[in-house]
Order: sequence, then C-alpha cells, then structure tokens
Amino acid sequence: MKFFFDNIENHILACLDKAKHSIFVAAAWFTNYKLMQKLLYKQKQGLMVEIMTSDKSDLSKLRNFLIEFTNYGGAIYQTPAGGNLMHHKFCVIDNLLLINGSFNWTEQAKRNDENITIWENEAMASQFLEQFIQLKSKCELLFEDTDSPQISFFANKSVVSEGEELEIFWQVRNATELFINDEVQANFYHFQKIQLFATSNFCLRAVNMYGVEKIKNIEVKIVFRPSLEYKIYCQDELILAATQAQHSIISVIENLPIHIVYEAKNAEYIAINTQHFEAKSGILLSFKETTNYCMPKSWTN
Repeated sequence: MKFFFDNIENHILACLDKAKHSIFVAAAWFTNYKLMQKLLYKQKQGLMVEIMTSDKSDLSKLRNFLIEFTNYGGAIYQTPAGGNLMHHKFCVIDNLLLINGSFNWTEQAKRNDENITIWENEAMASQFLEQFIQLKSKCELLFEDTDSPQISFFANKSVVSEGEELEIFWQVRNATELFINDEVQANFYHFQKIQLFATSNFCLRAVNMYGVEKIKNIEVKIVFRPSLEYKIYCQDELILAATQAQHSIISVIENLPIHIVYEAKNAEYIAINTQHFEAKSGILLSFKETTNYCMPKSWTN
C-alpha cells in the first residue's frame, strides 16, 4: 500500500502506464486532459477501458477526446440525473491494482489538497470492480458509435501455470453476431472461466447487421513455475526435508560438515544467499559460527 498527497496526477499516470489488460475509472467529475489522453492511448493499444462519471460532470471540454475514445472501442458512462450522486473517485487496473482517494480526475483537483492510496491487492480490486459493474447498469452510454461493432475483450491474466484457471471477459455493442475462436456466442456481455494447459490464443469477432466486422485477439501464455525440494544431512543423518523454501533453524556442532541435497525443477539455477548453483546438485558446508542461508524463490525458468 502506498499513499500520496503531492504530484497525484503523475502517480496516476504511472499506474495507467503499467496497465496491460483493463482500466475501469469511476470519477464523479472528469476534466483532466492528461489523464484522458493516457486513457485514449491505452484504448488504442487494445485494452478494455471504461469511464464512469456523474451527471454533474461537464464533459464538453473533452468531447473530441471522448468521441475518439469510443470510436476505438472505449466506453464512457454517465449516471442519470435525479438519482443518487455517484461520488466515487477510484480506478481498477488489470483487476489487481486499485487507486482510491479524494482526488477527482479534474484540472481543479491538481490545485487542491488531495490524497490517493494505491493497493496491489486482487481481492480489494475485485470488490471495487463489482461496484463499478453494479453502478454501470444504471448509467447511460455516451458518444456511442452506432456504425460499427464496439469490442472490449480481455483476460484477467496474461501468464498462468499449467492447469491454472483464468477468466476471459467481453462486452460487444452494435453487433448482431459474435464469435470466439469461430464458436457462436449468445451473450454479448459475459465472462468465462477457462483452465489452460497450453499457451492459447483467443480471437473475438463481432459482425453487425451490415456485415461490418471487428476482430480482437488476446494471448495467454503458459509458464512452468519452478519448484524446489531439498534435504539436509549431518553425518549421513537426515535432519531436515522440505518441498519449498522455508525458514528453519538447525543446530549442529561447530565445524561439523553439513550436506545439502536439492533439486529444482523447471529452473536454470538455484541461489543460496548470493551464490548460484546448478538446478540439481549437492554441496558441503562447515559452520564455525551461527549462519543464515537463504534459498529464495527467485530462480528463473
């Protein structure tokens, strides 16, 4: 968790730069040019970007940005007049990073005493995203291009372990037909849980009533994460066996040789303190004083 009271705009821009899949912004008022430019840039990169503002927000100064933003598939929602004031100021990035605080996404806010807090916490980000989706159902969609399909399509992870589950989200507007990897989809706003065992590509194709189509692709890669097993012997007697890096205290007689046998799978090397060793080997150690040995999870595959 990090919190900021100064240069808030720059901190938000830095977070937006890191976005790989999705950005959801709920800001009661939105008139900040730099933040809008950044969201437009990320939408052009193919991310799923959605903005929600209150009915009190004057969007006229950003109109040209917003029209271009929606033409590239972005969505901007505004709460209806007469209802509860949507007074949130939060942003969810990649369903992992959460920005929340008093800072409205306006030019005026840069001259105020404001704050934001940034969390990298999937559980918290998911709760805010659920709130965004609930509020969105009551909103009006602005600046919508009705001449061609509009696609938002992303996965909540770009890299997974073999057999790991991920979620694919999509929202399609102005289309009469929808296909994912050539399979017909009946739901134009949906998510699907998938378990992957190989690197996979997903292609979404949307077609409108005039035959105009748009296509968006996403790729999810499989990585085989390293695993570690090791045993520690003293005078051929097993004194510790472990299947992962852990904290342990071992007492031995001074200068008595210790034999560590380890095996790391899906790894190029293993690091003990700052020294690198082969992924499968054994070493002899002698202790003259109390010593800390670190076998971290920082090996690579």
